[in-house]
Amino acid sequence: MAERHPLSVLVVVALSLVTFFPCMLQDADAAYVDVLKTGVQDTLYGVAWKPDGSEALVVGDHRTVLRYMDASKEFTRIEYSEGADFLLDAAWRPDSQYALVVGSSGAIFAFNGQTLVPYDANTKDYFYVVNWKADSSEALLVGSSGMIMRFKDGSFTKVDSGTTKTLFASSWRSIDGSALIVGAAGTVLRLTAEGKVSPIAFSEKQELFDVAWHPGGTMALLVGGNGIIASYDGTDFNFHNKDTLNNFLGCSWRPGTTTGLICGDTGIIIKLKEGRLSWIDVVEIKSPFQMLEYRPQGDYLIAVGNLGKAVKYPGTPTSNSPCFLESPLFLAGMTLIGVALLGAYLASGKRAAKRKAERDGEPVVHKGHRKKKKR
Repeated sequence: MAERHPLSVLVVVALSLVTFFPCMLQDADAAYVDVLKTGVQDTLYGVAWKPDGSEALVVGDHRTVLRYMDASKEFTRIEYSEGADFLLDAAWRPDSQYALVVGSSGAIFAFNGQTLVPYDANTKDYFYVVNWKADSSEALLVGSSGMIMRFKDGSFTKVDSGTTKTLFASSWRSIDGSALIVGAAGTVLRLTAEGKVSPIAFSEKQELFDVAWHPGGTMALLVGGNGIIASYDGTDFNFHNKDTLNNFLGCSWRPGTTTGLICGDTGIIIKLKEGRLSWIDVVEIKSPFQMLEYRPQGDYLIAVGNLGKAVKYPGTPTSNSPCFLESPLFLAGMTLIGVALLGAYLASGKRAAKRKAERDGEPVVHKGHRKKKKR
């Protein structure tokens, strides 16, 4: 049986990769962004996925309520005739019974899948965000003038926040039933399960526009003005490296992972993975993204923002989105590697033949042919 040299195996493997897996060497984090047609030009502030991932509710300026369907990847508008002009956030109840929609002038609606039904919370303050507990037992609403409102069993209870600063966002922590609330001038508050509020010292005095506890409750992500991106483990804040003074307006965790996504000014989307930040190239979008949220299945997110802009990430690869092997530089590099491997393989074959011939006691010429024996 012929002797198999290790280099021959390497050559076969390399050629197999090139032949059968032309894009497997592409960056695992590289992806594409699809620009979605919303049919509106108004600013879109909030996006909320239904728990089964079949649809998302998107809300914004000038009575804008859009329904995005996962199956068709299209938006349809939902009309309503009364209530606030500006809708700022939405959240589906985890048991899928309905979604809450909040906005200007104390606006609160229940969306039953077809229509918006108004609630009266007896306030004219703006509600900037609404979040449900994972067990559907209650929702938390925060907003202007330090407004904190708990919604439970169909009734609203106002909570004394101890501040008049605008509160922009909140997020429930799964492991203890508390909530983290953030707002203007570096305001960070903790709301206990019993309803008590206490401030948490934060070194930066910039606006904090969003916060999201990881579903496991081990880390919260906070984003805000002047390029603030921070994580919080319940005790200490960790500020991540940044090279921008942009405002970061929204953040979300990818379900089932420890990867966070962040959006903000000029169409920015940033990935935070294992403590490192990477920028996602979003073409055609120059205006801010206000919010993003992953589909519960974790396969993609929707980001929405100014001028009715919306994108899906990751999107669909196209012929204009080449993998590494379609790059001239990459092809040239692979060619050089292939030539080098082949040359090494042939050279090793000659050496092996010479050694074998010498073991057999035959003289060898350097043309790769055995010298004929004398008769």
